[in-house]
Amino acid sequence: MRWPKSMLARALASSSALLILILLGGVYLFERQAEHRAYAEQAERLKLHLYNLLAQAEFGSTLSMPINLLDARYEEQGSGLMAWALDEAGDTAWMSVSTPSPLSASMLGSVKQLDREPGEFSFAINPDVALHVAHYRVLWDTPSGATRQTRFFVAESTQDLIAGLQQMREQVRFIAGVLFIVVLSVQSMVILWSTRPLKQLVKQVQEIEQGTRANLSSEWPTELRPLSDNLNILLRGEQDRRDRIRKTLGDLAHSLKTPLAVLKSLQTQDQTLASELHEQVSRMDEMVQWQLQRAVGGARNVLSKTALVAVVERLRATLLRVYSDRDLSIDVQVGDVAVRMDERDLLELLGNVMDNACKYCRSRVVVSMTTEGVNKVILVSDDGDGISPDLRSLLLERGERADRRQPGQGLGLALTVDIVSSYGGRVEITESELGGAQVALWLT
Repeated sequence: MRWPKSMLARALASSSALLILILLGGVYLFERQAEHRAYAEQAERLKLHLYNLLAQAEFGSTLSMPINLLDARYEEQGSGLMAWALDEAGDTAWMSVSTPSPLSASMLGSVKQLDREPGEFSFAINPDVALHVAHYRVLWDTPSGATRQTRFFVAESTQDLIAGLQQMREQVRFIAGVLFIVVLSVQSMVILWSTRPLKQLVKQVQEIEQGTRANLSSEWPTELRPLSDNLNILLRGEQDRRDRIRKTLGDLAHSLKTPLAVLKSLQTQDQTLASELHEQVSRMDEMVQWQLQRAVGGARNVLSKTALVAVVERLRATLLRVYSDRDLSIDVQVGDVAVRMDERDLLELLGNVMDNACKYCRSRVVVSMTTEGVNKVILVSDDGDGISPDLRSLLLERGERADRRQPGQGLGLALTVDIVSSYGGRVEITESELGGAQVALWLT
């Protein structure tokens, strides 16, 4: 069986199949229960007829029954209600006018099935003649002291009952069909209503593709909220990438103005041309590389997860080689956890932060991680001189450095802030327990 591609069609098909099974099961159980109840009610009527016959019977030397019985149907042939009595020899002791004489073989077959002890009622349904038969055995003493027994039978035709049951079945099945149509219609409307958020989501995605919408709305059912949140993260990342590229191009053009102007002026200064040209070209190359790196960083997969300890250990090994001339230790206190960030972005931002810590520490750097609610916080601490509170926010801006004596453009922390912000996080600078600075990277 091949399922339809449409989710709506699948929901309707599965719900219709389940509804059909429920209705069929319900109709079957209802019909069986109604049939059982109908035959039970007829058995109770037959029992009452037996009580009435026994009340009207006179037990003397022989059985005597009145000419006119309480129910007039006993006096009408073909009425469907019959009664008769058999003596202990099995001969007919009495029968109503409505009872065919002699008793048919089918009726005598019912008699054999109903042989019970005196004082016990028994019932049988004879499908051959469409009769429901009730039996009761009576023992009585004659005036001479002899004990005799008589078996009373009452039979009622089941044709009317069967016809009534058939009519009931047709009505029940008609009602079940109508109920199926009504329930299926209501169910279809419920399914259509339930799938409206999906259609709205598709519509909003199309609007984003057309450029008439920036992101998805936040009002979604619980089941769709994780999807919409992840899509918004992707959209924000894409928008950040575009803004980053646009900003990069502007910054790159602005940054190249001065070096180009210097190069033009140096065309007439032969004596200093070589050294100045080398310096300005190196500066241009540094700025271009950083701007391009920044632009590429916005195109990472913001939904990927990266093992934190592997990245930290990799950077630790690299930095220990870079600063091999110093008695430096880098302690890694990170467990086996993964952060939602592209590996290249994580390498970039941790490389900047850990390199700064190694650059300004005395001898020790500690990389650890803690959890704050839904956030993972990566902590990079050092035992250096620390950073004064009035400089902490300033250092997160582009071009600012804590130590002007160290070479560099002051772009590392700014790039770190840009990367963390693109993932919905933030960067904080505080005082570490080691006495130096502590950079906290908050990631969601």
